[in-house]
Amino acid sequence: MQYFADVQTTPGVVREIVQIPDGINLSDCFHGDFVSRLVPCAADTKQGDIYSNGVFSAPALVPPSRESQMAEAFAAGCVVTSITKPTLASRYAVLGDPWQRMRDEAQYVATFQAFSGGVIILEWTTLSGVVDFNSTADFLSVVRVLGDWITGWIRYSAEQTNNPPASPAELI
Repeated sequence: MQYFADVQTTPGVVREIVQIPDGINLSDCFHGDFVSRLVPCAADTKQGDIYSNGVFSAPALVPPSRESQMAEAFAAGCVVTSITKPTLASRYAVLGDPWQRMRDEAQYVATFQAFSGGVIILEWTTLSGVVDFNSTADFLSVVRVLGDWITGWIRYSAEQTNNPPASPAELI
């Protein structure tokens, strides 16, 4: 089997791979304009490879942008761990309605030093289960860790720091 790559002249990207049986002439199978773009290649050459100075190579990996890293992290949620309070460890949502409800509850707790609705234990549904908050201080500690984690991602995305925030986030 013979292999040929259809290479774009600029920037030298392989558009497609053509396979023809041995002994068959390319010009008997394809139009001359197409044949003029074909370059003999190895069987393992792939669409998207780069052709430069007579050599095929895989394209350079482009690292994901800081913004896309942040979006992926936010979608996955923030994992909070704690040695001193292991019952608070969970994966918490940091987007949309769950995060807004957490912020609203934190505002209520900060204002009235109690959970809303007169509850003594606040059951909070996380991305990985339910966490029971027995104290407003514990709840505010988790909200603070999540807020710091979000702020760390925003600063990283804005190139104000070189590294994204630690994951998992540690509750002390």
